[in-house]
Amino acid sequence: MADNTSPGYLLDVERGDTTWTLEVSKGMSNPLGSLYGGAPVAVSIEMAEHVVGAPCRWSTTRFLSPSNIGDLIEVDCRVDVAGKRTSQVTVTGTREGKVIFETMLGVGAGKSDGLSGHWVTMPDAPDPETLPKPNREDRPAYVIDTAVERADRRMAYGNFPGFGPAQDDGHIGMWASTSGIGGCTRAALGWLADCVPLSIGAAMGRMPMGTSLDNTVRFAAAPPPDADWVLLDIRAGAVQDGYGYGTVHIWAQDGTLLGTGTQTAIIRTP
Repeated sequence: MADNTSPGYLLDVERGDTTWTLEVSKGMSNPLGSLYGGAPVAVSIEMAEHVVGAPCRWSTTRFLSPSNIGDLIEVDCRVDVAGKRTSQVTVTGTREGKVIFETMLGVGAGKSDGLSGHWVTMPDAPDPETLPKPNREDRPAYVIDTAVERADRRMAYGNFPGFGPAQDDGHIGMWASTSGIGGCTRAALGWLADCVPLSIGAAMGRMPMGTSLDNTVRFAAAPPPDADWVLLDIRAGAVQDGYGYGTVHIWAQDGTLLGTGTQTAIIRTP
């Protein structure tokens, strides 16, 4: 399969043809012990690419019910429309008949001679290898071995929530290594795009508790298969009535825009 979309490179999932089984392990959970929002996004992208045999162009996941460590989620893929250029796909995760998440995706090879271009610029950021690696011993015990640690993340600019004053612009950037989540693939970028609440926390000056309601990722370029680091440029949008919104741009080290993510989450103060 072309464009680095071969299944089996990201998560510990039992894979069938059009039905997979996802076990919510600690490595796929958030620090509270429930399913990390980026995991269904990544699994949906990987599965849709496997079934259709083409790269994902966009995905929108909505989270309908919580799931905790030890739960088994049956994941099914349905091709709603098999188009000549773009196929429309739905991936659904259920547990004991209850829908946990649902993802709608557009999957297609596109045209090599089609229009191309982007009109946003990658922010200046120091080389990730020059930044300090997070010290595992400084982390709270409840984040150890969870999805938080599946990727090496290093702050490039702005303050991590709770580690500095509140930022009026809610703008932070961090480098993330993809080597711990199977390499630089669209599924891995979907995993990493679940990060908007961090910018909201930076704007508030403290770490919030966020429950994702939806997560959309749009892919602008094919991820370089030999790349490791990507820059997550995260911007808080607003919080209103306890609902938070924001955007992340995902950049390759050479300045290529790989994708854009948007997210809605219920925001609570700890």
